[in-house]
Formats: sequence, structure tokens, C-alpha cells
Amino acid sequence: MLNFSGSDWCGPCIRLRKEIFDSEQFIKMADTTLVMVNADFPRNKKNQPERQVQRQNEALADEYNPTGKFPYTVLLNADGKVIASWDGYPKTDVTFHRGG
Repeated sequence: MLNFSGSDWCGPCIRLRKEIFDSEQFIKMADTTLVMVNADFPRNKKNQPERQVQRQNEALADEYNPTGKFPYTVLLNADGKVIASWDGYPKTDVTFHRGG
């Protein structure tokens, strides 16, 4: 799962991280079923990732988020093919179910 965020300026991005991605329920599900990648694009100089990470994030954005949506979340398969995508903060409550 690839998430594009602006961690220090995008209100919906901050809310998505705090209310969903950092929730115990999501973390339990993600730990067993997902590889999480956060492509962060902070604006404050003090929050900038290392240059190598910036280049990686920019390459991911070029491929999966060329229009620069924030937040934008993409579910990919192992080959990098987009399975599903979500633009913005979810408008409904998100519930995660484990198959089994």
C-alpha cells in the first residue's frame, strides 16, 4: 500500500495517518497483509527526508500520482500494478476485516 502525504501541511493527510494508519486495528491488519510505503512531501525544510528518499518519493509520484493528489493511497500487487486507489480522506468509517 502506497500512501502519498504532506505530513506537515496537508490536514486530511495528517488526519488519515492519525485516525486510520496509526490505529491499532489498522496496524494489526497491515502487519500481516501489507507492505506499507509512505511517500511524504513535507514543505518545512526541517522535515525534509534525505535526498535519496526524496528522489524515491518523486519517482513513485511520477508513476502513481502524476497529478499530485494529497492524500492519495494506492493498493498495488507484487508486480506494481494498481489494484485500487483512494483519493482524499475516506468519507465513511473504515473497518478492516481479516480473511480466514
